[in-house]
Amino acid sequence: MTPWADLSIRWPETMNIVTPLPTALALPTANMATEAARRDNLLRESIPANPESDKNNAQKGLGSEGEQARASLQKQVAATYDKPQSNPGAEANTPNEQPEPDTAGQQSSGRDSAEQRQQQQAKEAKIAALKQRDQEVRVHEQAHAVAGGQYAGAPKYEYTTGPDNQRYVTDGEVSIDVSEAATAQQTIEKMRQVRRAALAPAEPSMQDRTVAAQAAATEQQARSDLAGELAANPQNQRRAGMFSDIDAWVDTLTPAVSAAISPERPADYDETSMQARRLLIQQTYRNTYQGTDAGFTASA
Repeated sequence: MTPWADLSIRWPETMNIVTPLPTALALPTANMATEAARRDNLLRESIPANPESDKNNAQKGLGSEGEQARASLQKQVAATYDKPQSNPGAEANTPNEQPEPDTAGQQSSGRDSAEQRQQQQAKEAKIAALKQRDQEVRVHEQAHAVAGGQYAGAPKYEYTTGPDNQRYVTDGEVSIDVSEAATAQQTIEKMRQVRRAALAPAEPSMQDRTVAAQAAATEQQARSDLAGELAANPQNQRRAGMFSDIDAWVDTLTPAVSAAISPERPADYDETSMQARRLLIQQTYRNTYQGTDAGFTASA
């Protein structure tokens, strides 16, 4: 037996053997300097000439065209992508740009104007009402005073200061004497005048009607007293008839007098003269009759 019998090598039934291939390296075959110069020439055609670069080239003399082109390109690119700076003067001079309106301020100003208009209107309305009230009270109290004659006092007024700092009459009164006279006949005449004075205004108040009712009651009582006096003396019956005629005639003047002292009376109407004339006529009739009988006094 040979000694090589134990050293036999057994290969596996299947085995993949990969033979390594040599790596191919791509080596540049072109001239690098030529390609760079060509690219620089192309870039130089699309980029405008820079006077500063030409000046530097003239000062430096000979140099690499590639380095000069790259330096010029860097300057152009840097200038192209610089952040734009705002020009405050240009923005201020732009005519199309308008500041935004202050809407809140305009609304507030509008509300203030509306409130001021409302306040002014309310003030004017109050002044107008005070003026109307002033005129009504003056006419009302003046009618009492004129019709009351000697039995009425002067009007007294109450004033109110309006928004315009002016004083306006808002209330008033006229005092009048409602006491009985010396005789029954004088009381009748006095109460008639008091009643006319109370109802003289175009729109008598509740107090005016109360005074008129009181005067009417006093007048009625005086008539009763006068009737008793006439019944006791037969000669007075004729005189009573004469007084009745005079009183009836005087009563016919009452509507005319009331209309005359109302606010619609003519401007040339003189109430004082009319009142004096009426009293004079009445007194004349009474004095004429009393001449035959001096013992009876009927003067007011």
